[in-house]
This record gives sequence, C-alpha cells and structure tokens, in this order.
Amino acid sequence: MIQRFCVLQADQLTAEVATERSKAQQLEAKRALLDRQNKELRAKLDEMEAQYKARSKASQQAFESKIANLEEQLETELRLVMIRLILD
Repeated sequence: MIQRFCVLQADQLTAEVATERSKAQQLEAKRALLDRQNKELRAKLDEMEAQYKARSKASQQAFESKIANLEEQLETELRLVMIRLILD
C-alpha cells in the first residue's frame, strides 16, 4: 500500500515536472519572440530618428536660407530708403 502510494505520488510529481517544463519552454519561446520584436522596434526607432534629424536639419537649413534672403532684401530696401532720403 505504501509502495502504491509512492508510485502514485511519483507519477503525480513526474506529471507536474513535465507541466512546469512545458510552461518554461513556452515562456522561453515567448521571451525570444519579444526579444526579436524589441530589436526590430529599436531598429525602426533608430531609423525614424535618423529620418527626423535629416528632415529637421533640412528644415533648419531652409529657414536659415530664407532668413539670409530676407536680410538681403531688408538691406536693399534700407539702401533705397536712404538714397531717397538723400535725394529728397
């Protein structure tokens, strides 16, 4: 009777170990999937940041060019105003 109980208990423990091992394998597979997704998302984020920086730099250069043009126009208009004041 004790032997039968021990066999049943051993069978139960073996089943529990198999269940836990299966759960551990499933969790490891999920972790590996999440790691891959994380790497992909990080790469995508890096790419998007690089694109943003490039666009931001291009926008900044465009604004600086526009400012330079406006400054030139302002100087030209100031010269014309000065000439008119001198001639009048």
